[in-house]
Amino acid sequence: MTTFADAGLVSAAAAGTTVAWFTLAGALGGVLVTSVVGLTTAALNHRWQARDAENARLLQHGAQVRAERRESYAAY
Repeated sequence: MTTFADAGLVSAAAAGTTVAWFTLAGALGGVLVTSVVGLTTAALNHRWQARDAENARLLQHGAQVRAERRESYAAY
């Protein structure tokens, strides 16, 4: 494989520096993508858990109201 440094287009030091910058950019880009995915997952899980807790509360309340009505009708 012929590189720019081998072809004499850039110096070997410049080619090495360029590779280092691309390596750093790739590493930081990977960290950024992973962070965004992690934060998005956490936010969505929090929202879904809150919604599930509200649904459970409403179901429990509905069951309690039905039980109270059933008792009052049975006592009548």
